[in-house]
Amino acid sequence: MSKFRKNFSEKKWNKCCGSMCKDCDIYNAYREEFGKKEGEKKFLKDHARMSGKK
Repeated sequence: MSKFRKNFSEKKWNKCCGSMCKDCDIYNAYREEFGKKEGEKKFLKDHARMSGKK
Protein backbone atom coordinates (compact mmCIF):
# COMPACT_ATOMS: atom_id res chain seq x y z
CA MET A 1 0.00 0.00 0.00
CA SER A 2 1.38 3.36 -0.97
CA LYS A 3 1.09 6.78 0.62
CA PHE A 4 0.18 7.99 -2.86
CA ARG A 5 -3.42 6.76 -2.31
CA LYS A 6 -3.95 9.60 0.18
CA ASN A 7 -3.74 12.06 -2.73
CA PHE A 8 -7.30 11.07 -3.65
CA SER A 9 -10.44 11.45 -1.59
CA GLU A 10 -12.55 8.50 -0.46
CA LYS A 11 -15.30 9.82 -2.70
CA LYS A 12 -13.05 9.47 -5.76
CA TRP A 13 -11.98 5.97 -4.70
CA ASN A 14 -15.62 4.94 -4.28
CA LYS A 15 -16.38 6.10 -7.84
CA CYS A 16 -13.43 4.12 -9.21
CA CYS A 17 -14.44 0.69 -10.55
CA GLY A 18 -10.88 -0.67 -10.38
CA SER A 19 -10.80 -2.02 -13.92
CA MET A 20 -7.97 0.37 -14.90
CA CYS A 21 -9.99 2.47 -17.36
CA LYS A 22 -8.01 4.86 -19.55
CA ASP A 23 -10.23 7.77 -18.45
CA CYS A 24 -9.74 7.07 -14.72
CA ASP A 25 -7.89 9.94 -13.03
CA ILE A 26 -6.61 7.76 -10.20
CA TYR A 27 -5.27 4.97 -12.42
CA ASN A 28 -3.58 7.41 -14.79
CA ALA A 29 -1.93 9.20 -11.87
CA TYR A 30 -0.52 5.88 -10.63
CA ARG A 31 0.84 5.06 -14.09
CA GLU A 32 2.48 8.47 -14.41
CA GLU A 33 4.00 8.29 -10.93
CA PHE A 34 5.24 4.68 -10.88
CA GLY A 35 5.29 3.51 -14.51
CA LYS A 36 3.04 0.98 -16.20
CA LYS A 37 3.85 -2.29 -14.39
CA GLU A 38 4.60 -0.93 -10.93
CA GLY A 39 1.73 1.57 -11.18
CA GLU A 40 -0.76 -1.19 -11.97
CA LYS A 41 0.43 -3.29 -9.02
CA LYS A 42 0.23 -0.41 -6.57
CA PHE A 43 -3.11 0.76 -7.96
CA LEU A 44 -4.68 -2.69 -7.53
CA LYS A 45 -3.37 -3.04 -3.96
CA ASP A 46 -4.55 0.43 -2.98
CA HIS A 47 -7.91 -0.01 -4.71
CA ALA A 48 -8.51 -3.23 -2.78
CA ARG A 49 -7.60 -1.45 0.46
CA MET A 50 -9.80 1.57 -0.24
CA SER A 51 -12.79 -0.46 -1.45
CA GLY A 52 -12.59 -2.47 1.79
CA LYS A 53 -13.39 0.70 3.75
CA LYS A 54 -16.98 0.78 2.48
